[in-house]
Amino acid sequence: MIIAEIGINHMGSYEILEEYIDVLSKIDIDAISIQVRESSFYKDEKWKIFKISDKDIVSAIRKIKATGKKVCVANCDTEKFRLFDTAGADFFKILSKDFSNESFMLSMLSKTDKPLFFSTGTSGFDQIDAKLAIIGCHKNQFRLIHTRLSNSVQDVNLLAIKNMRKRYGDIISFGCHCANTNVLYTAVGFKPSDYFFYVKFDDASETIEYPDNFHAIPMSMVGNLVRNIRDLQHTIGRGLKTSSRNTIEGQE
Repeated sequence: MIIAEIGINHMGSYEILEEYIDVLSKIDIDAISIQVRESSFYKDEKWKIFKISDKDIVSAIRKIKATGKKVCVANCDTEKFRLFDTAGADFFKILSKDFSNESFMLSMLSKTDKPLFFSTGTSGFDQIDAKLAIIGCHKNQFRLIHTRLSNSVQDVNLLAIKNMRKRYGDIISFGCHCANTNVLYTAVGFKPSDYFFYVKFDDASETIEYPDNFHAIPMSMVGNLVRNIRDLQHTIGRGLKTSSRNTIEGQE
């Protein structure tokens, strides 16, 4: 899947959130993700303006569903899992900050049977192994996203996708936090099962600084990005060097 993440780049406005949905619904993505942070997050004066009511989140879920796109909720509040599940969320994303929280992990696993994508962030193989040892019968729900909490190209470490696949199975996604968003094209060669990337409106640099700004894709570029990812996926092939016919006229 290709998943466009609005996150909290709606700036606390349901009208802006609707605008994102309207634009993204016309692009060949598979799913749209909205982020819901824990209550304590919004108590900080810096972040309180980004809060949207549960009622508006439910309305957004239903609006996305009506477009035919899948809905992801990046949820940090275990008490709201069933609300969003019932409203129609197709799957959930767990932020990397909660990946090390065992009680949170077990709580949300008990509240939904839908797929759960875990952003691994700063976790290494030892931490991931420990979490997988805990979940037991829930393994079919568990999905891993290779992410790095850095905007630097030096920290992306795409080879980790290959090694994670060998260790944990084929369903390894890539979540882009790099300021050079061309790494999404490089990632195609490592065959992630899914692509997560943040989006923002094009006015960010002039008038608005979005919470997820440096690694978010301007909306005017999303359509072209998605077309390129889908096209480039065909270049991987099967890895076999076999005889083939010449399809380039005049070339020997």
